[in-house]
Amino acid sequence: MILSSLRPSPTLTDTELGRSLRLMIWEGVASGALFSLGSGGFMAAFALALLHVTDADGSTAQVEHVVTVNP
Repeated sequence: MILSSLRPSPTLTDTELGRSLRLMIWEGVASGALFSLGSGGFMAAFALALLHVTDADGSTAQVEHVVTVNP
């Protein structure tokens, strides 16, 4: 059963420690990759897609946005 392998133990072997460290590194790599995809190119493409509005009749109009940033 899966839960039997999840029981805590008072000590860790070197093998278990090494495996845990490798899994933590791969979790960090996956997290960084997903963050890059979610906040980078995908968000830029989504923002560009929002600039193009499609009417009910299928015609496309480009919307102009003015962005101001307060210092």
